[in-house]
Amino acid sequence: MDPENGFHVWEAEARENGRAHALWIAETMVRRLTPEELVAVLNRERVFEDIRASFKVRIEERGEEYRVSVVPRKSGEFRRQV
Repeated sequence: MDPENGFHVWEAEARENGRAHALWIAETMVRRLTPEELVAVLNRERVFEDIRASFKVRIEERGEEYRVSVVPRKSGEFRRQV
C-alpha cells in the first residue's frame, strides 16, 4: 500500500537492470470490488498488454469507467515482443 497516493502496488522482482514491472491499483477499487470483479476489470481493460510494454501501469476509477495510465519506458528500453 502506498498510503500517500492511495494505491496498492504489486511489483515483480527486479531484473538485472534494477527495474521491475509494477501495477498500481487505486485503493477505492480494492475496497469496493471483490477479487473476482477486480480481475475482470483488469482483463477487460487489457492491463496485461500495457504492463508487458511498460514498467509502471496505474488503474483507477473514473465514475462508471476506469482510467489506465501507462508510464512508458525510456527510449531504447523496449524489447521486441514475441
